[in-house]
Amino acid sequence: MEKTMTDLLELFVSLISNVGFPIMVAAFLLLRLEMKMEKLTEALINLQETLRGLKGFQVEDRKV
Repeated sequence: MEKTMTDLLELFVSLISNVGFPIMVAAFLLLRLEMKMEKLTEALINLQETLRGLKGFQVEDRKV
C-alpha cells in the first residue's frame, strides 16, 4: 500500500503530537537509513553480478 504525501504529512503531525518531536525525528532518521541500506544492498548485489560476469574472475558466495 503506497502512501501519498498528504498521508505522510498527517502521520508526522500525529506522531509529533503523540510522542514528541525528538522521538519522531529519530524514527524518521531510522526509516531514511533503512531505505539507504536497501539501495546499498541492491548496488552491492549488482556489483557482485558484474564481477561474476568478468572473464576469469570468481567471487565467492558469502551469506551475510
